[in-house]
Amino acid sequence: MTSRGGSNAFHGSAYEYFRNHHLNANDWFANEAGIGRGRMLQNQFGGTLGGAVLKNRTFFFVSGESAELRIPSTVVASVPDMASRAAAPAALRRYLRVFPLPNGPELDGGAARFSAVVTNPQSRQNYGARVDHTLTAKDTLFVRYGYSPGSGAQRGSEFVSPNVWSNQEMSSHTVTGAWTRLIRPAVTNELRANYSASSGSSSGGMDGFGGGVPLTDSVVFPKGVDSTTGTFNLSILGLASYSLGARGRNEQKQINIVDGLSLTADTHTYKLGVDYRTNRSTNHNVPYSTMVTFNGLASEEGSILSGSALMASVSSSRTEVYPSTANYSFYVQDTWRSDSRLTITYGVRWDINPAPTVWNGLRPFAIAAANSSRVTQADPLYDTRWTDLSPRLGFARQIGYVEGREWVVRGGFGIFHDPGYGTSMSAFSGAPYGNVRSLTSPAFPLSASDLIPPGLTMAKPYGQIGAAERSLQAPAIWQWNGTVEKSYGPAQVVSMGYAGTKGSRLMRTETQPSYSEDYDVLRLATNGASSSYHSLQAQYRRRFARSLQTQVGYTWAHSIDSASSDMGMGGFATIFGGGERGNSDYDVRHSLTASGSWQAPSAREGWYSGLLRDWYTDFLFIARTGTPFDITGVSAATSATSAGSPGRGLFAQVRPDYNGLPVWIDDPTAPGGRRLNRAAFESPTGYAQGNLGRNSLRGFGTTQLDLSLRRQVRLGERSRLNLSVQAFNLFNTPSFANPSRNEGASMTSANFGVASRSLAQGAGTVYQTGGPRSIQAVLRFQF
Repeated sequence: MTSRGGSNAFHGSAYEYFRNHHLNANDWFANEAGIGRGRMLQNQFGGTLGGAVLKNRTFFFVSGESAELRIPSTVVASVPDMASRAAAPAALRRYLRVFPLPNGPELDGGAARFSAVVTNPQSRQNYGARVDHTLTAKDTLFVRYGYSPGSGAQRGSEFVSPNVWSNQEMSSHTVTGAWTRLIRPAVTNELRANYSASSGSSSGGMDGFGGGVPLTDSVVFPKGVDSTTGTFNLSILGLASYSLGARGRNEQKQINIVDGLSLTADTHTYKLGVDYRTNRSTNHNVPYSTMVTFNGLASEEGSILSGSALMASVSSSRTEVYPSTANYSFYVQDTWRSDSRLTITYGVRWDINPAPTVWNGLRPFAIAAANSSRVTQADPLYDTRWTDLSPRLGFARQIGYVEGREWVVRGGFGIFHDPGYGTSMSAFSGAPYGNVRSLTSPAFPLSASDLIPPGLTMAKPYGQIGAAERSLQAPAIWQWNGTVEKSYGPAQVVSMGYAGTKGSRLMRTETQPSYSEDYDVLRLATNGASSSYHSLQAQYRRRFARSLQTQVGYTWAHSIDSASSDMGMGGFATIFGGGERGNSDYDVRHSLTASGSWQAPSAREGWYSGLLRDWYTDFLFIARTGTPFDITGVSAATSATSAGSPGRGLFAQVRPDYNGLPVWIDDPTAPGGRRLNRAAFESPTGYAQGNLGRNSLRGFGTTQLDLSLRRQVRLGERSRLNLSVQAFNLFNTPSFANPSRNEGASMTSANFGVASRSLAQGAGTVYQTGGPRSIQAVLRFQF
């Protein structure tokens, strides 16, 4: 993070960004459902001020910004139709009545569509202050403080029914200080220290939006538990889901200290330093939780109308858990200017990242070194890694010497290590911090005995633990690139380049029922994934000359991996085999970007010359191909368990078999004019992945043009006023998200094979690529 310092003269700015629904287009899905535009309002305003406290010695800079937003979002959900609600057994009707009443067309399997436009409020503030002070001719200091509170609310989402709402509150405080000392003319040392504290909390509930009938505490919670101390989650694969009850809260405090020494000697500039970071968190957990998962609405085993769930879990948790991490790094680097046309930079970084632990309370379980089926709290989660060395090398060489026609070659190579906490932190969600009782194919509604909270005074075997491989290694990312750049005069540059990345020992979560003497279900952090990325890049840049500045870039790329996320799917077992390596979730094969700014000609004479001066047009155009996605279903059988074990294993989410029929079929009524062909896919039998390759399907591409018209009005020598009107997605080109694993890409989906959301999903659709056209007015004053 950087911020501006001050100067002897006072400088500042004040600005306002404004949007209103009257200036916006409607979302494609709202238009398709015959719903008008949702209410939208943006007031984002702020300012800055900087100057001298003591001339030439002490300077200040302050900034403040506030954004009050009302953001429209179109929610589309598959809900039980009226016939399904009426035909359901009496004990199940109350769970179906929770969903909003359908207001759209009938779908497959006893479902219908519900659509609505909602407005989600958000509030964000950012405040900052910085003081710079020259202590002596050799010593300078600065201190910076930042405070960022915020809050927001959202109704419905990709996975949540529209009549379920959630509120979020968050805040962060940061204090950073630095002391720079000029030891000798060629030797400088900088010491930086940072303290940051952040917190986030959420709350929510369900209401009668759309005609739904909320559940009451007494229906879903056992005696002694209510919605302030427990949560109830009901998930129907392929339909909307809902939850009732309390939410969590987290706090985090971090200290970061960096000391760096710079030394210049002849043609070398050396840098060496140390970097220390410690992080302490407090997770405030909900004491009681029930989660029930169904395989669709009807017809499937484990569907909600079958009278039994696919699986369920009932858990108790300690109300507070205290994870802690510490990181140590050392680095050395040399930038060597060997001659006037060649610069070489090389160095190495050494990272030491011990396993996560706690700063208070019980230590997490670790896999015992002597026996992989036993756990212990005497050992760390995994052994500290002492050999994470990260070398880096880069160079720039001028090979053409004709002025205005220079050739420059650049290249680099580096290895980077990730701490790997994304998966290993799951050790703080199972025993000894919580007790989970897993139920396979239980009758629903759950019986009173099933709903009894598991005790926190636990005995072996524990219901579920999270741990890491004993020999867990730090993920290693190898990166390399090379670029050739050619100048055409002083303002134009064309470059061609290649960039590649290889990821080894990447993190992956593996969940399996084990039924050892110590635990039933194990969520294990492993080094089971790998990745590769290759890209060819071409770029044309024109600096501002003759009233035009522009940049055009094209990238052909291919990203392949065996896991695009290090997290596992909660509640399901994982099946990894030889068919997991495929296109990455974020693989974009072709991408074109063009941006620029053009200054309109000004009239030199006449009374109107002042009105036509300093007008600019800015543009940004993007076009890219679609990203891959998977179709998922539920395995026909559970994972294998040992003879006489008390459980029945876990189901897995698996890819189907592909039988060779056309994957897509034309459908002018579907978003993008096509839908997946259900007849091309069949659920595999047993407990195995189907033959459909991972991420072998590809969704919709996107194009968008943003355009702005702005004018700069000079108010004397030191002040100016900037006025602009900005149009995002000027032509209102719809962009569709891929069918998701919870909706159109689920084998049990009532709306199979159909995109149900814009590419810009969630509460901020008008602020993301793929959202409907939105117009913004900007006023900015600077002095």
